[in-house]
Amino acid sequence: MPARSEQLSGLTVRLDDLRYQYGGPSVPPETPHVFIYFLTIRNESDRAVKLLGRKWIIEDANGEKLVVEGDKIVGEEPELLPGERFSYNSFHI
Repeated sequence: MPARSEQLSGLTVRLDDLRYQYGGPSVPPETPHVFIYFLTIRNESDRAVKLLGRKWIIEDANGEKLVVEGDKIVGEEPELLPGERFSYNSFHI
């Protein structure tokens, strides 16, 4: 049975920190802009949830949107009981 995806009231994401880096030893020269983000996902609902993937819609100052999505969250499928949170950091080139 495929996993069911739904929007859950009370499930929130907070951007704790955003860092920018230009280039680096393992950054491809054709895409030198690296954004490192630190997020906290909080379950303020009355239900337990299991996070199977993520989808971020990023909009720049010009209104252009970039959609980033995929399975799991930094290789994990965190389970959050009501009141729990999950914090992590990752990056996008």
